[in-house]
Amino acid sequence: MRHSKKISLKRADGQLFEVEEPVAMDFEIEDTVVPLPNVSTEPLSYIIEFCKAHVEFSKQRSPKQEMLDYWTETLANRIKNKSVQYVGKFFGIENNFTPKEEVARTQYEWAFEGLDPDDDD
Repeated sequence: MRHSKKISLKRADGQLFEVEEPVAMDFEIEDTVVPLPNVSTEPLSYIIEFCKAHVEFSKQRSPKQEMLDYWTETLANRIKNKSVQYVGKFFGIENNFTPKEEVARTQYEWAFEGLDPDDDD
């Protein structure tokens, strides 16, 4: 069995609570003792259990899920802050606004100000 490095969390009552390094890294800490003067035992134990579950879940992630997450983020970044017309063109959606919706869109033109320029690359 592989033993990982331990990080100590110092609770409000002065007691040390040891957690494995992968769990502590969820807190983005690097010291070996981390003081938590305003945290009592009960809430800390819930937080630690959550972080342990998160570490285990991360180990079980499939390459397919990682690929899906990558492409979802890439796609979201591609259309972020773009115009409705650009997003429609990007996804191959033809203008599906009714004439009434087009009029409403022109009345609220300010809602579309400050968007990034549309690009075709």
